[in-house]
Amino acid sequence: MAAEVRMALGRGRCLTLGLPRVGLHGIVLRSLLFIVAFSGLVRVPAATEAKECDKPCMNGQCNTASGVCVCEPGWVGDQCQHCGGRFRLTGPSGYLSDGPGNYKYKTKCTWLIEGQPNSILRLRFEHFATECSWDHLYLYDGDSIYSPLLAAFSGLIVPESYSNETFPEVVAQSGFALLHFFSDAAYNLTGFNISYK
Repeated sequence: MAAEVRMALGRGRCLTLGLPRVGLHGIVLRSLLFIVAFSGLVRVPAATEAKECDKPCMNGQCNTASGVCVCEPGWVGDQCQHCGGRFRLTGPSGYLSDGPGNYKYKTKCTWLIEGQPNSILRLRFEHFATECSWDHLYLYDGDSIYSPLLAAFSGLIVPESYSNETFPEVVAQSGFALLHFFSDAAYNLTGFNISYK
């Protein structure tokens, strides 16, 4: 067999490997014709170009395949600019906000700040503006809504530069604080910015 292979290759012939020559050639030729004809119909898509998002993604990443912002957990909106879920904050200090600009209608957001058990957490309101009597922020001393209620805020807190009063500071003594914000469907304002340590 090896001698036949060398002879066939040396003469430029096709090997049949024991199959009838006509049958194998017919099958091979039909297969090749089908592959050539079919490959003309199939289009391989060109490499997709990266699409940039039209606007910056504030709390998320731009999906370059679709050009759409993919929000981090708890954030919603075309730019991931509105709170819309739950947040768990574990750093010794930090900052929380409902997002830039006005908050959305029918917003529900919850933040759980996890400090050290039985340590003091100080929450300072840097800015607060919600629809009075309709949009509320509740602050609990603990990790659930069943913990003691420390404060409920609604309305406006005037900045220090416009008044002799200072921004309120709320103290949670359990080492944990739960903040829950909700708004109705009628009117929205700029929301709030709160720092904690």
